[in-house]
Amino acid sequence: MSPRPRVGARIGAHHTVLGVVDKKPGRHPIYIVWDHRAWRPMACKVFRSAAEAEREAGILSALAHPNIVRLLGVGEPANLFLEFLEGPSLDRVMDGRPEGRLSVSDALRTAIHVGAGLEHVRDRGLLHLDLAPSNIIVTCGRPTLIDFGTARRQDEARPDRVTGTDPYIAPEEC
Repeated sequence: MSPRPRVGARIGAHHTVLGVVDKKPGRHPIYIVWDHRAWRPMACKVFRSAAEAEREAGILSALAHPNIVRLLGVGEPANLFLEFLEGPSLDRVMDGRPEGRLSVSDALRTAIHVGAGLEHVRDRGLLHLDLAPSNIIVTCGRPTLIDFGTARRQDEARPDRVTGTDPYIAPEEC
């Protein structure tokens, strides 16, 4: 298991931890780090094992779309450096709206953007498998898919256990 970095700690030779982005129980923690070579912030997802990091890196490296988080690099022992998306998750956007819903125009715009990202995922022979509002970050009105930890290739066998976020798991996965 990879150690959990603290604010101010270095990750490798070129990254300094600035803060925690997401540290929910059961999920891989995500930190905001400063990349001293690129001179910009990045998100750093810290995995329990190198195999998990390599698997998600392999999936993300096959994707290049404006509605999908970009993989910027892989670090030792089990870290992924990702595009830092400054903005709330879609579930937080909805929590701030009357009755917890998006307006019709916002819902349509979100569906179009997310659908375009998912089409790109499918066209690359992949399945996301955890499409939930918490896995969509909204930056300047642009929804972006994140968290490809449960994604798999379309031709891969289904896992023995159900993966995803309740209540957003696809019925066929259950």
